[in-house]
Amino acid sequence: MSLLPHASSIRARYTRLVTLLSLVVLVAIGVSVDLVIRSRAEVGVFEESERVAGQWSAAARIGVVPHAIPALTRINLIQLVDRQGRVLSASSAAAGPR
Repeated sequence: MSLLPHASSIRARYTRLVTLLSLVVLVAIGVSVDLVIRSRAEVGVFEESERVAGQWSAAARIGVVPHAIPALTRINLIQLVDRQGRVLSASSAAAGPR
């Protein structure tokens, strides 16, 4: 007696079908989880960037901007530019090598 069912048996067909459906369902779940995680991370970084931008733009309006902007959060690439696009101040990571 063989341990493997014949390729044309109903049991083998059913096993292949269930395996294929399980694979499709697991891939769909994995893709969904990946999209949710990426979306939440993106929203978190965007909100933090908006907060940092608001903080430094308010400081620029009242004229209290240091030459090198300290990066106190995970948002470390900060540049303040004027209306003509000139960089007024930048964080050390955004300024590059001097």
